[in-house]
Amino acid sequence: MTKIRQFFASLFGISSSEFSGFTWLIVTAVVCITVLFVVNKATLHPYTNYEADARILDSLLVVMENSGKGEGIKNTINYFEFDPNTASNEQLIQLGFPEWLAERLIKYRNKGGKFGKADDLLSLYGFPETLYAQVAPYVRIEEVKLEKEALREMPAQAELETKNEKTSKPLPRFDLNHADTAMLQTVKGIGSVLSNRIVSYRNKLGGFVHIRQLTEVYNLDSATIEELLQTAFISPDFKPSQIAINSVDEKQLAAHPYLSWKQAKLIIAYRDQHGNFNNAEALLNVYSINSEWLEKIAPYLSF
Repeated sequence: MTKIRQFFASLFGISSSEFSGFTWLIVTAVVCITVLFVVNKATLHPYTNYEADARILDSLLVVMENSGKGEGIKNTINYFEFDPNTASNEQLIQLGFPEWLAERLIKYRNKGGKFGKADDLLSLYGFPETLYAQVAPYVRIEEVKLEKEALREMPAQAELETKNEKTSKPLPRFDLNHADTAMLQTVKGIGSVLSNRIVSYRNKLGGFVHIRQLTEVYNLDSATIEELLQTAFISPDFKPSQIAINSVDEKQLAAHPYLSWKQAKLIIAYRDQHGNFNNAEALLNVYSINSEWLEKIAPYLSF
């Protein structure tokens, strides 16, 4: 080893001690590079792609429900026009509905639930967006008569029910955006905790604009939502509280449930660089903003 050191020292014109120092420098550099490589490979990055995974799982669930036991897909999906207010269990399954979803839809109908338009299907808890995209073009809903119009067509029966004091009265219907916690607690399955969560989330949103937003309330399950929909409604002329997107600050923007701190920062930064937003579509120019998110947040923005 001494002869090797002396050889390279004479070759490069340096002393033995300088050569030793240079050797240790090279060894240290190699060790550092190796350690950095190993650490980089071993480091676990937090996983955040839960929403995309949920959509994939929904699609897989539809396939699994329509597949046989190791024999591939038995049920051939046939698309045809249908009314979700009258379609039978067999017809729904032919359209690609898994059995559990077909049963849930019929159970919802049996409790008095009605579908006024195609996207009301999404108000059913757990309805896969992929399935909705496939069946929505085939939805044909006959005009549903309002309860008051139906009563006018049956005046004798309505009068008889009004006079009969022994007839059990249904729970009074109420506007979901004006109901207090006491009113919400009249619904089966909703106690003080859930009623406070519903009101708190409603206040953070600025009001409910669609029934399916109830699925966003923590721990509010599908059965309770179906019970709630028997008495609660959203007024068609309801106007939610809105955020002045061209004057609001980052903290106020991030306070909305549909906005993260990162999105709020990006929106404010884009506004500062390019000026005010003229309409909702202008937000699509902001990095990470997509049309699906914009559809959710648009009712809560003012320009």
